[in-house]
Amino acid sequence: MALFSGLGFDSHRIIDNCKIYTENMNIPDSIDMISGLMIGGICVDKDKRFMANSDGDILIHSIIDSLAPTILKKDIGELFPDSTNMYKNYPSEKLLKHMIEKIEGENVKYRIHSLDCVIVIDSVKITNFKDQIIQNLQRFFPQTSIVLKGKRTEGSLSSDSGYCWVVSLIEYFK
Repeated sequence: MALFSGLGFDSHRIIDNCKIYTENMNIPDSIDMISGLMIGGICVDKDKRFMANSDGDILIHSIIDSLAPTILKKDIGELFPDSTNMYKNYPSEKLLKHMIEKIEGENVKYRIHSLDCVIVIDSVKITNFKDQIIQNLQRFFPQTSIVLKGKRTEGSLSSDSGYCWVVSLIEYFK
């Protein structure tokens, strides 16, 4: 048994919402409407969205960034490059699902003990969505302790952006 930790980070600027439809016909189940500011797969503000290649879900991107390099030895940009239109306006929950499938394909015996998440954002009060976000993430990580904390910038960072850090604790079995 060996324990490893992973650290993930993501940030995106927040812009006014516009509804966008994906056109990635080469990926099953990829035609979805992206609408609103997505955090942890939950729309927390239908009038805003993150400016990003995909839907910009800073929490899911940070989770992928925390887990993928530790388990797959690839970061989110290597797994889902923004240099291709394949993931343009793509739902981040599907990116997470694809990452989990890649991990399961590696036949690695592991357990994700915890995901400790910090979101810094001024435009949304995370407390109002905390239980819903954690419940949604538990669909992907049913045996994992998920901790979610919301913070404000209080003038120290750009208030028109969202920031997220995730620390994961992963146990490998031989």
